Amino acid sequence: MNDEVLAFVENNIATRLLLASHLGALGFHVTVVSSPRAALSHLTSRRVDWLILEEAAVEHAQEVLGNVAKHRHGARIVWLGGAPRQRRVPVEATFATPLRYDEIAQFFSGWAPRVT
Repeated sequence: MNDEVLAFVENNIATRLLLASHLGALGFHVTVVSSPRAALSHLTSRRVDWLILEEAAVEHAQEVLGNVAKHRHGARIVWLGGAPRQRRVPVEATFATPLRYDEIAQFFSGWAPRVT
C-alpha cells in the first residue's frame, strides 16, 4: 500500500501539481486540498502518513494544526516556507521558499514506500 500524503496548499497551482507529480513518482498517494475544511475532513476520515502545510496558508494552517494533534494518528508534518513559531505538533522538515522540488523529492525518497 502507498503511503498517504495530504498537502494543504491554499492558492498555488504550480505547487499543488509539482508536489503531486514528484511525490507520486516516488510511490506516494498524494491528495492536495486548498481549504482548511477539506484538510480537516481528510484528516478525520482517512489515515495520513504525511501532512504538508504551506506558509501561504499559515492563517488557515494554524486552524488545521490546532486540530491535527487529535486526528493525525502519527502523521509526520512537513512545512513549505517559514513554519510558525507557535505550534502544537513537531515538524519533521521545513523547506524554504522558493521551493526546490528536487530537495523535497530527495527528502521524501528516504521515506518512499517499499514495494513488496
